[in-house]
Amino acid sequence: MNQLKIKNLKKTYPNGTKALDDVSLTIENGMFGLLGPNGAGKSTLMRSIAALQKPDEGSLFLNDINIIEQANSLRQNLGYLPQEFGVYPRISAYQLLEHLAILKGIHNSKERKELIDYLLERVNLFQDRHKQVKGFSGGMKQRIGIAQCMIGQPKLIIVDEPTAGLDPAERNRFHNLLADVGQEAIVIISTHIVEDIQRLCTRMAILHRGQVAFDGTPQKAIEQLEGKIWQKEIDRKNLAQYQQEYQLLSQRMNLGKQVIHVWSEERPSGFQEAPSNLEDAYFRKLEA
Repeated sequence: MNQLKIKNLKKTYPNGTKALDDVSLTIENGMFGLLGPNGAGKSTLMRSIAALQKPDEGSLFLNDINIIEQANSLRQNLGYLPQEFGVYPRISAYQLLEHLAILKGIHNSKERKELIDYLLERVNLFQDRHKQVKGFSGGMKQRIGIAQCMIGQPKLIIVDEPTAGLDPAERNRFHNLLADVGQEAIVIISTHIVEDIQRLCTRMAILHRGQVAFDGTPQKAIEQLEGKIWQKEIDRKNLAQYQQEYQLLSQRMNLGKQVIHVWSEERPSGFQEAPSNLEDAYFRKLEA
């Protein structure tokens, strides 16, 4: 079992922005979701974990590797899929993985071929191995991105906004692939798409203004709101009024009608109880 231990992490940029403010988390094998709005500190935390920048204070350990002091050791155990996975022009999927495998120190050609064939099968791209990656769909590029993450059997994999821009079918395929990978390593998913966290992750954290607003299971976050979420269909022209009068968590269109969810200890007049969900829990933590 692998363990990533983040303790009292702090980072302030030269312009005065406090990106991380005493962040502590312990993450083990499986899928871990990191939710937060833009500017919450997610990217700074990911860069720190990946040894791309040093925090001002605090410690980071992957098992017995001191990430801050042993960046090279960390990189030998890290797989990383950025939001924009760039590819070389006019290179096939096989050639791309072969190039990256060589860079990761796999020099035996037989061993390298067996690994690449295995990874391409794993991500369901073996039949497309000789096609140029630049012509792949968004979902196929994400799958080849996960394949390159798994070169070297990393203990920690970080994926940043992995399903942004994917159609529903590709998102489902990618979800299943990530779930398989999460059985063997720590997989951190940084995203603002609540559905991805609810479907994939057994544990999660919500970052807000550089601090941990929640750390636990998605189910725990949802249970904390039971009996306190209320919904109502309203006229859209009255939305601003409801925003002023209630702690409005979310608004959405349903069958052409505007439906709002609010948080309240008691049932507001004219509202019906709504089943709590992770999206409401997320917005509640940001408001608290």
